[in-house]
Amino acid sequence: MLQTVSLLALLVASASAIVCAPEISMAIVLKEENEPCGGPCDQEGVCQEGLKCVTPKTSPLSFAILMGPKKTGVCTRPMVEETVPETPPPKGKQDLLLGRRLTGEQANVPLDDEGVVAAAKFATTYVQETANSLPKPALRNIVFAQKQVVAGMKYTLGIRMDDGHTHRIEVIDTPWLTPRYKVGLFEPNALD
Repeated sequence: MLQTVSLLALLVASASAIVCAPEISMAIVLKEENEPCGGPCDQEGVCQEGLKCVTPKTSPLSFAILMGPKKTGVCTRPMVEETVPETPPPKGKQDLLLGRRLTGEQANVPLDDEGVVAAAKFATTYVQETANSLPKPALRNIVFAQKQVVAGMKYTLGIRMDDGHTHRIEVIDTPWLTPRYKVGLFEPNALD
C-alpha cells in the first residue's frame, strides 16, 4: 500500500515538474484546420486565428491526466451556437419545470362547452351543500366561464342561482383523481 501511494506521489510530482520554455524563445507554428495541435508545451503547434485546439476528453478519474500537462489535439472551427431571442412569458401565474410552462393563461370559453357545463353542475351541487336555505337553490344560468390549464383544468365560473344570487366559483377538474372535481375558490354573492 505504501509503495502504491509513493508511486502515485512520484507520478503527480513528475507531471507537475514539466516546465515549458518561455514562448519568446519558441518558434510558434500556426496550424490549419484538421492539423494536430497542442501537446506538452504546444510542441505540435498552435491553431491559426479562428480555429480552436480540441483535445479528446479524459475522465476526471483517469490517471492519464497525470502523464503530461497537455494532450495533443486537432485544430477545428468552433461551433457557432444558434441563439434564439428570448420572448417574455405571458402575463399571469405560471409554473416552470425544465423550461416548460405548465399552466396557461385564463381564457374565456363558450358557456355551452362540455367541460364548463360539467363544472357548473358540480358547482351547483357545492352551492346547494353550503346553502342555509330551504329549498336548495338551483342553477338558473352560467353568467361567464373561463378556463386555465393547471394540474388539470381550472374553470372559473359565474353562476346565477334561482334564488337571485350570483356566485363566483373555481372548479378544478382532474380526471385522473377521485373525486374528479374540487372547489378551489368560492365567493358567494360576488357578482350580485
